[in-house]
Amino acid sequence: MDLYRRTKVGDDEEIVLPHELVIATQGKIKNYVSRISDHFKSETLRNNELVISGKGRAINKTVSVAEIVKRNFNGQITQETEITSVQAIDTWDPIEENLDKIKVIRHLPKIIIRLKWSGATDGRRNRSTLN
Repeated sequence: MDLYRRTKVGDDEEIVLPHELVIATQGKIKNYVSRISDHFKSETLRNNELVISGKGRAINKTVSVAEIVKRNFNGQITQETEITSVQAIDTWDPIEENLDKIKVIRHLPKIIIRLKWSGATDGRRNRSTLN
């Protein structure tokens, strides 16, 4: 690949919905948790589901954020998880003449977690008060 230069890194231009949060590898977990917590603390937004998604190396952070939020709300949030893959097309242009342009298709894993407010506690946190 010394004769080629990558000109376009293929991240799809995905449409982000109003109640969707895309987790990136550069973001801080506490900022994501704070934003999601504000969403569920608001009375007007509480009944709406919130979708968080991450792809590639951000999958671990996406799962961590969802688990921290669920723990902070003592089981009042339910989760639905979907695992898919997305295509990313990288374009490589030749540096020298008489070479063709190359397109490389990569398949990236993606996780989509839907968090919904259920309002019911599961009782795991309050077991000590039952005895």
